[in-house]
Amino acid sequence: YFQDHITLWDKLHILGGGRYDWATTGRGRGDSFDAAEADLPSRKDESFSPRVGILYQPWTWASIYGNWTTSFGANNGVTATGATIDPEIGEQFEAGVKAEWFDQRLTTTLAYYHLTKENIMTRDFTSPDPFAVAAIGKARSQGIEFHLNGQITDELSLIGNYAFIDARITKDYSGLQGHRLNNVP
Repeated sequence: YFQDHITLWDKLHILGGGRYDWATTGRGRGDSFDAAEADLPSRKDESFSPRVGILYQPWTWASIYGNWTTSFGANNGVTATGATIDPEIGEQFEAGVKAEWFDQRLTTTLAYYHLTKENIMTRDFTSPDPFAVAAIGKARSQGIEFHLNGQITDELSLIGNYAFIDARITKDYSGLQGHRLNNVP
């Protein structure tokens, strides 16, 4: 993992970084450790995930920002046929505005984001195996977030958040394309 942050002209902040992951995953079954290890289907994956961000601060109390990043996560389940699942990969774009009010006692952020993920692992309900999993093809989550954080008095602070999330399955092999993504409020 590496990251660097530079500031130009006291108003422009640039962040760049990356991460390299190596993962070995699998699941073996057997009546002993040696038998399970011999039955272990293993998968080796690796990936580089870059990260870039920029923030422009035209005034001391307000700034505009944007960032782009990718992600990688190993899926550690196996399908009903014993096959391993490709790793979950993602890409996110975000842009927004930040402001500080009342001598920095109140801060606000308004942001738009767009996130896509592929190979999201889920339980395979078509299999009698309770541990069998499957991967949906692709999902997209996008929306608007608003954050408010402030110290009103020495004894009273305020925290408020609002998020509008539109999370949908955009590519699927079992007929769920276009449906809302599970477990998203």
